[in-house]
Amino acid sequence: MHVPSPASLIGTRRATSMAMLAGACLAGAAPAASAQVSGSIAYASDYRFRGMSLSDGRASVQFGLAYDGSDGWYAGALLAGTRLDAGRAGQHLLAYGGYAQRLANGLVWELGGSRSAFSQAPDYGYGELYAGLSGERFGVRLYYSPNYFGHGARTLYAEINATLSLSRQVKFLAHLGHLHNLSGPSYPQRYDAGAGLVFSIGQCALQVTHSHSALRHPAYANSIYRADRTSVSASWSF
Repeated sequence: MHVPSPASLIGTRRATSMAMLAGACLAGAAPAASAQVSGSIAYASDYRFRGMSLSDGRASVQFGLAYDGSDGWYAGALLAGTRLDAGRAGQHLLAYGGYAQRLANGLVWELGGSRSAFSQAPDYGYGELYAGLSGERFGVRLYYSPNYFGHGARTLYAEINATLSLSRQVKFLAHLGHLHNLSGPSYPQRYDAGAGLVFSIGQCALQVTHSHSALRHPAYANSIYRADRTSVSASWSF
């Protein structure tokens, strides 16, 4: 699917897949009953970020580590293989941290921030602040960046994510996102969407997703534009 929010499954001992860890808050954030540390290793056929490929449409090896505190604080990082600027191989490091609390009605709110850095293109580094609200089957988030991908533009990115359990081992995922330019370079507005299935067996997961992106966006660090793309990722969580 897209790759989308910094913390995909806060308050769980393992992530469903690395693509979700970098992309969408699918199942809702919740403070852990006790402090937890979890990690993931994944192999993805394409590294999709908000509808765009940051790996030149090629495979990407990804590593993730997350900490969920019993008091609601959480933090983590994702390291993913990329190919930017004429296909040169490198890495995308995404570090994040935030605070989440459950409301009386069962919904969970969160506030946090993230920082992205690219080994082969330091000028593309940027930070974001985000706020979210999630339930058992849905999550919404709003991200603000004062310098998106180092292009001098202030942006808002809004996303809606949903998950539906089809069985104990199969989940259906859906995502819709929209990038809005507030000021700076005049980039066209764009949206991305995706849907997929996650098959889980123990600590292993296989995810098949189809992504659609409307309009190439120059803020995405010379990313490869493919309007429609099906990708597969396999992950092991610990």
